[in-house]
Order: sequence, then structure tokens, then C-alpha cells
Amino acid sequence: MARGKRTSALHHGASPRAARFDPWTLKRATASEAATTATDRRTRALAVNSEAPVLLGTDSVETEGAVNALLLSPCASLLLALSSEGTVQVFDIRNGLALVATLWDEHDSNARDDFHVGCFPCLDPDPAPVLPDVTCLAARTLARDTSKTVDKNIHSHQRCPITLAVAGKRIDSSTTSDDLDDIDSILPCDIKIFDLTSGVVTSRLKGHSKDVLALVSLRYKGSPYYLSAGQDGSIFKWTMATDWVKKTSRVRMQDPSNTIMAFSISLLSHTGNRYFLASCDNRISVFDFEQEQMLQTFASDFSCYCDFITSLPDPFHLPQSPSSWSDLLEATHIDIMDDNDSQPESGSTPIFSYLLSRGVEWLNANKANAVHLFKLTYPRNVGGLFKLDKIQSYSHPCYEANSWPTRLTATATTLFAPTNLGDVVIFDLPSGAVGAVLRDHEPETEVRDVLVHPDLPVIFTCGDDGGIKVYRSS
Repeated sequence: MARGKRTSALHHGASPRAARFDPWTLKRATASEAATTATDRRTRALAVNSEAPVLLGTDSVETEGAVNALLLSPCASLLLALSSEGTVQVFDIRNGLALVATLWDEHDSNARDDFHVGCFPCLDPDPAPVLPDVTCLAARTLARDTSKTVDKNIHSHQRCPITLAVAGKRIDSSTTSDDLDDIDSILPCDIKIFDLTSGVVTSRLKGHSKDVLALVSLRYKGSPYYLSAGQDGSIFKWTMATDWVKKTSRVRMQDPSNTIMAFSISLLSHTGNRYFLASCDNRISVFDFEQEQMLQTFASDFSCYCDFITSLPDPFHLPQSPSSWSDLLEATHIDIMDDNDSQPESGSTPIFSYLLSRGVEWLNANKANAVHLFKLTYPRNVGGLFKLDKIQSYSHPCYEANSWPTRLTATATTLFAPTNLGDVVIFDLPSGAVGAVLRDHEPETEVRDVLVHPDLPVIFTCGDDGGIKVYRSS
């Protein structure tokens, strides 16, 4: 097992911060631009193969330092690049990736940042909870109580301030480039919240002692939250004020397995954000967000670490889950408002979801790198257990990805899997065949992230060579 080598400059460039920008008010791509894709968002796979290649765009850019992650603004018109230089660079997708702004923390004089993750506030109204509380509540009670809450929150939902939360590693500013991975050089790793109208950090969420590797925003029963996971093994639930800036409380998730490193977080569909998955060491664990505890843990089939998991919504080649718990109850002729403690019949189809995972292997394990597709089946009854089944694996001699952290991206038909060779291997999800390999990053460097635009036939990749590559469907 090897971790990708990172570089981190100790002095930032002198380029001034660009003019203020508003990622919410910029318009989305025009209808004519979006018309090149199918109406259904699930066809964003672009069918990348020899018959339908993608071409490297001339608007690809090179930056200083490694680019660890990519984000899209809520308007989907801006691309944000999180860098080992401690900057967030903002590019205008509609204008040839012109640089719009550069954000950094000017007032953290004792440290240099290496940003790994980021997210915008969750603007969506609460998803309706549809899975019963598997720890204590009956399905009928949860559905009845929360349906009123959801309705109220939809009507009272307000546009939140323009903020961006980022996190990663904080390195002692006196550290030399040779000592960047020295544990003594790592300072407590705050989550930093930028006010995007002024470009300054207005809040710091303190709790992680090592690198923050995952950060998610969500709403649950009308309240705003962040979830974060880190290299210190902790997963924190941050309750935020309505402005998404002020913290009202912080709780560490109860974890009886004593996780050493927590890598990624994925919210479970069909649960109203009540439950989420986390990759913890070489396991996949289910957590109860409300009860703030781990419920179950599963082996991931990686000998060293499982460093990334992500949900796979609506894959074309696989059966689809019942859309909601309410639908399941209706299908089994159970009145959700009944005072009897009824549960779905044992013969009914359970709710389930799909997820993808990747990880790294010990070198002496003699295991090829692979991406695994799992089916997670939800409990039928109060107090029941989740069930995790591996249904397919994706591997190929050109898929060498034994470094972390690295993120997968998938659409309904296509899997994009970065490597530590400077490539991105593109698998066809149904068949497992390799449709193409993108080879435009520097050889022998880690590609860290892939992002598929939701409206345009455009793919972005980034990596340790500092490059942001832009591919367009031909």
C-alpha cells in the first residue's frame, strides 16, 4: 500500500483576490447548451468508448500544487478547485475556465492549508423520511410525525447566505517541504467557512486533530448540519445556525469499533437523511444520524483501507428499489396511519440502494485493485438489520490505484475510476468492460477526482500534477 506523494508550497502567490461573485445567481447553462444531453439526467454517462470518444478541451488549465478535489457551484456554472496550496480557485465554465476568484485564509498565520474537501450549504428542503427508525420507532409513527415537519419546512425554507465550507490538512507554517507528512507538523484541522461575498473566513469548526477527509452538508427535520470525517478516526455531527456559519453544537458519533481513520461519507437514499454510510478503515459502516451512533459494520473486501464509497442512483442495468417506505406499506396493504404496530409482510420487496467502493491493498496481499458494486438492503422491521451484498467488481490491468485518497464518479451507465498512473479508467457499468482510458495527466501521478457536469456533456479531472483537464463528448 502506498499513499500518493503530496507537495505543498509554503508561500502563496501574490495574485489578488478576484471580484466578488455569487454562485447562486449566475444562470445555469442555456437550453441550447443543455440540449446536447438527454432529458433524463441519468443518461449523463456520455457512453464513453471507441465509438463515442471524448476529446481533451483547449480550456484545460494548469495550477500550482496538487488539485485534490473539484466542486460545482449550485448554479453549475462555476468549477471550484481545492488545492494543496491552501487555495480554492473558482473558474467560469461558460467562459473557457476563466479564473473568477481565488480564496485562501489570510488570517491563519500559524499554518498553511492543504484543502481536501468542500461543500456548499444544502439548499434543498428536507427529503421525506421513508425508512422506519430501525432502533426504536415504528414506521407509522415516523411517517406521521415527520410528514407535518417536512410540509412546514418547505413553506418556511429561506435562501441561505453565500458560504463555502472547506477542510483538509493544516500544516505548521515553519515546516519544510521534507517534513510535510511528519505527524508533529500537523496542527488541529479546522473546517473553514468562507463568506463568498467578501472572500474571508468567517467561522472555524474545531474538532478534528488530523486531516479532514470528508465533508457533507444536509438538512434533517428542518435543521442545517454538516457531517465530517477525518484521519483521526472521528465522525462529527455539526448542528449549524440557519445562516450556516455559526455552530450551535458538535457531537462525535459513537463508534464501538474504534475506527482509526474515517475516509468518506455517503447519505443513504430513501431515509430522509436519517442514516448514512461511512468508510472506516477497511470497513463500510452504517450510522444513525439522529441517534448519533454506529449501527452496523461490514467488510469491504479491501485488505488495507476502503477510502471511498458513493451511492449509485438508478443504474440502468439493475432492478430499482421501491421509491419510498410509504409505497412499500401501500403495496402490502398496511395503513401508515393505523394505530396498530403493523410491519410490512415478509414477502414484500424491501427497499434497497446501490453503492460503489474503492480502496487500497497491502502490497503483500497480491490483490489487484478493483472497484466493487454493492447492494444495501434495508431492514423490513423495527430493530432489523441492513444487509450488504457484493454484486459486481470492476478491474483491469490498466487500473492501478493503490494510493489514497481518491474519489470515484459514476453515472447510470458509466464508472470513472482514477489511477495513480495519471490515467482515468472508464468502465461500462453493466458489462464491466473498459470503454476508454484518459491519459492526459502527467505519467505516474495520482488523479484524485473526476466530475461529470449535470447539464453539459463535459467531464473534469484533477490530480497531483496540478492539472484540471476538460473533456467534451465528440
